[in-house]
Amino acid sequence: MQSSETIAGTETSLDIVPRDHKFLSYRALESDGKELMKKLLEFTTASHITSVNLMTCLMTITKIARCRPQFLSEVVGALESLHANLPPTLAKSQVTSVRKSLKQHLLALLPHPTAVEHRTLITTLLTDLGATAAQVQ
Repeated sequence: MQSSETIAGTETSLDIVPRDHKFLSYRALESDGKELMKKLLEFTTASHITSVNLMTCLMTITKIARCRPQFLSEVVGALESLHANLPPTLAKSQVTSVRKSLKQHLLALLPHPTAVEHRTLITTLLTDLGATAAQVQ
């Protein structure tokens, strides 16, 4: 799992854990990471999530997708699902803020080299969210 970016300036990767480490299990750490990512993705579809928590979750999964392209498909799917099903508990101003945040995160994913197979969907979502042709290009 090579990282093309760093999170908060610190390289975070299982590659730095020796396979024969005395105390850390590579497989357990990998499994924990996948499980936590799954929970973050589920969190985006929670019906009673606050707008602040939702936007924080969007930022987190977008950063992870940029650093770990193997999660890109799942993240794009979660963003698409969120676009179609915003939590009903959000006020109108919160919906506007979440949509703006969603647009920013999709724009951040669009130029990523591994996003090629998702460009059509991302472009469609961005158009629905009011992105201009210049922003998409």
